[in-house]
Amino acid sequence: MPTMDVMWDRVITEREVLKKLIKFKQLWYNHVTYLWGEPFIQKNFWFALNVAKKLWYKILVTTNAATIQFDQVASKYLPYIDELIISLPIVDKELQPVINNTKAIIDFDTVFQNIEKYWKGSFLKINTVITPKNLDSLEHIVEFINKYNVKEISFTYPDIYYSYYKEDKIKDHIAAPYEIVKQKIQKPYELCKKYGINVQVVDIPLCQLPENIDFNDTDDYHYQSRTKVHYSEQEYTRVNTWPEFNEKNKKNDQYESLPRMRKLVEECKECKFNSVCWWPSEHYQKLFWLDIIKAIK
Repeated sequence: MPTMDVMWDRVITEREVLKKLIKFKQLWYNHVTYLWGEPFIQKNFWFALNVAKKLWYKILVTTNAATIQFDQVASKYLPYIDELIISLPIVDKELQPVINNTKAIIDFDTVFQNIEKYWKGSFLKINTVITPKNLDSLEHIVEFINKYNVKEISFTYPDIYYSYYKEDKIKDHIAAPYEIVKQKIQKPYELCKKYGINVQVVDIPLCQLPENIDFNDTDDYHYQSRTKVHYSEQEYTRVNTWPEFNEKNKKNDQYESLPRMRKLVEECKECKFNSVCWWPSEHYQKLFWLDIIKAIK
């Protein structure tokens, strides 16, 4: 499953893309995902998309949609994409620079009109990363996607890159405390149910969700498919491409192989969700402490 770049330092060449796609096709893979580094602006994305289609892959692309608001790009690329995930943190054009930390403005009405015109795929999903700046805009996002008959959305608690961002930056712009999220997530969740939108709440411990949120609508319920985990009583392994993560998590143990640096906390080992629920990021306690985490017995 090749990505269009290796995190931050280089672009994958056409030769590398071709070798990977052929290799995994020979291994009977039939699905390729392009993400990270905004695929549409990558130098060799058009080549990667064409080759994957010729090899009969099903193609999933994750994008912030900045480029497909332009007709020329949308008409060229969208017909090749089978599954599409749009990152949509905010619809309001005035608030976009505040939340996205960029001057670029995305006209999401034009984006979805282009999707209606050119996209011929089978799966369209919105992913909204919850931040302190957009908590009051979640209902607006639900209303907006319902206008375009989009029926899949996830509300995702963000990764906390503690070593990269300063603590104040994280608290003010990236990660809100669970107690605040708990107050704000209920109404947009209920609105999704009202409109028949399939909603998933991602990366929030189950005891930090309102009671009205169904356990089946959390990523913990779908944790094996989300992280490509293969589990048996004797074995629990996870494939991860980050060397520093693998170095830290060499044990084949369920609680040492968790995604997005989430893990169990000692006082919650009696929780009734213990076998499936992942707990806060290891960095959460550095920001907000863990005194709010209570085991559900």
